Amino acid sequence: MENTFFGKQPILDRNQNLVAYELLFRSGDENMAEVSDDVHASANVVVNAYGHLGIQQVLGSLRGFINVNNELLLDDTILLLPAKHVVLELLETIAATPEVVQRCIELKQAGYQLALDDVTRIDDRIRPLLSIVNVVKIDVLALSDTEIEGLVHELKA
Repeated sequence: MENTFFGKQPILDRNQNLVAYELLFRSGDENMAEVSDDVHASANVVVNAYGHLGIQQVLGSLRGFINVNNELLLDDTILLLPAKHVVLELLETIAATPEVVQRCIELKQAGYQLALDDVTRIDDRIRPLLSIVNVVKIDVLALSDTEIEGLVHELKA
């Protein structure tokens, strides 16, 4: 039987205070991400965090960031997640189509917090979402210090 692991990576603020966890799917004998299906990976995180372990045990009073692909974002199943416990982290594969933007507005109005994942530049993929999301996660490993500084300056506006 294949092992299934559940990971939680701390998310810190600028003062190094713990503010949330990213909830991560892990499977296989090596306890690493072997994701071939984004929906399956996210569903596994949800089942383990909410069903098997209990959300209070996993997160305490903090929020959990859960990766969401286009299919899961548009599916009403996502509404089963308690808005007060999760941040829906939009994967970099999601394009800001009118349908996606409208769905994000609806989720925000329903009390969900949203985050953009692995941002390396502001382009048409994310620009329409910037006024909706609560968090922008910059992929600092893909950028130079100068590029990070420029992106942060652009995002502050």
